Amino acid sequence: MNSDTVLANLADKINDAHRKADKSRREAIAQAELVGRLLNEAKAECGHGNWSEWVRANCEFGERMARNYMALAETLPQMPAANRKRVADMSLRRTFNEVTKVRAAQRREEEKSAAAETHQTGGDIITGDMGLLYDKLEDDSVDMVLTDPPYTDEGVKDNPYGRLAELALAKLKPGGLCLAYCGIYHLQQCWNAMAVHLSEFWLFGIQHTGGFQQMWARRVMNRWKPIIVMAKPPLVQPEEWVIDFHKGGGRDKQFHEWGQHAQEVTLWIEKLTPAGGLVVDPFCGGGAIPAACKAPGRRWLATEIDADTTAVARKRLDDTMETAA
Repeated sequence: MNSDTVLANLADKINDAHRKADKSRREAIAQAELVGRLLNEAKAECGHGNWSEWVRANCEFGERMARNYMALAETLPQMPAANRKRVADMSLRRTFNEVTKVRAAQRREEEKSAAAETHQTGGDIITGDMGLLYDKLEDDSVDMVLTDPPYTDEGVKDNPYGRLAELALAKLKPGGLCLAYCGIYHLQQCWNAMAVHLSEFWLFGIQHTGGFQQMWARRVMNRWKPIIVMAKPPLVQPEEWVIDFHKGGGRDKQFHEWGQHAQEVTLWIEKLTPAGGLVVDPFCGGGAIPAACKAPGRRWLATEIDADTTAVARKRLDDTMETAA
């Protein structure tokens, strides 16, 4: 067989393999869209609060991949024909990334329009468990989750950090951040519980005021408290540089026994959320986080398990509004 014949045969094989690869890639996108539609049906059937467990028990992939499929199924039909054609030529991973970019661009435009029309601030504090927020919030609608969960020995037994991260994965916008106060003793445990659902972003810190805290079990004089920062994938760079360590305002026991000072997180809210953005606090306590949302003009939604504490937090915000007026 001469060289020309060999090359001709190779060319035929190459082109045949290319056509099969191209067909396989396009079929993969179509199948991924179908998976997303079926997952959306399953979520509607499961109801709020049960879907994540259903995915873990019944699907051969995790919740993050499930949300990628669902986003693709929702977004692909809305794309212009030229964009859909371009996506059809991508790998599945690149398609997921493209869908994330498209959805992020859509949200930015919606936020700009909303901010231009209303500049609305304000919010509500609901009495009850954080699970109520599954029904109160649309998926992919929250700009930041910022909260102070219970991190005593007794408090961490019920896995509040894992539940918090699972809620954040469902409700945060892609790239949105979840910030959670934590104690030094339980930092690793709480970090690991959140990392099951979210991507690791950073560790912020707040300096204690009024001297050191004595950690007798380790004989350490502690002068800072950590704030775990996790992100809903994909990781997105903040638009501005952010300082990861602030001087604290001290515990604010006027409104709650374990209350934090509102001013110590105000800058992070301002730097890491858009104007008019929504901040959610599932462990509200005396209302420090909603109060911190007021100065930079952010909306808030919070839950607090104790009715009396909810009343204190609401009055705090009402009084602050009257003073500002």
